Amino acid sequence: MNKKFLLLPVVMSLSAASAIALEKTSLFSYGDNDMHGGSAITHQSAHLNIFDGNVCRAYDNSVIKAYDTCTVDAFDQSVVQASANVKVKAYDNSRVIANNNAAIDAQGSTNVQVTGDATVIAHGNATVYAADKTTVQAYDHVSVFAEGNCKVTAHDKAIILARQNANVVADGEVSVKAHDTSKTVASGKASVEAFEDANVTAPSTVEVVKHDSAKVTIIK
Repeated sequence: MNKKFLLLPVVMSLSAASAIALEKTSLFSYGDNDMHGGSAITHQSAHLNIFDGNVCRAYDNSVIKAYDTCTVDAFDQSVVQASANVKVKAYDNSRVIANNNAAIDAQGSTNVQVTGDATVIAHGNATVYAADKTTVQAYDHVSVFAEGNCKVTAHDKAIILARQNANVVADGEVSVKAHDTSKTVASGKASVEAFEDANVTAPSTVEVVKHDSAKVTIIK
């Protein structure tokens, strides 16, 4: 009997802790809202601007604008605009537009657009549009459209379209189409088709198709 009574305060304490945790999480279903710090859940058609380390989970068609050091988990068809040092994990069919030093972890069939110094790690069937000085790591069946001075490291069966001064390192069964003055280093079973003044470095085992004034360097 004494043990049962001893357990009662513990259960009550846990319930109280859960209640406090729930009180700190705000739920937004519609309208335009701002939130500084704390945690939030958005769904339906909610629009939320978050600041100061807020932690948010976005569902349905909600739209999040995240700043500072906020963290966002995006699901369904939600849209996230990430700036500064925001961290985003994107799932399902969500869309992320990121710049500055934002860090994106994309999975599923997500759509990611990055500029500035943002970084992306993409898996599944994600599509990534990368420009400026962004850095992308692509796995599985990810498609990457790279331009500017971005750097792409591609594995598995990723598909890469490189333009301008983009730099690509490809292995596995990656397929690369290289244009302009982009540079590609390929290995494994990767294949490269080079156009204009693109520069390709690869061993003889890599299939390279050369067009225009593209330069190909064969290494051992």
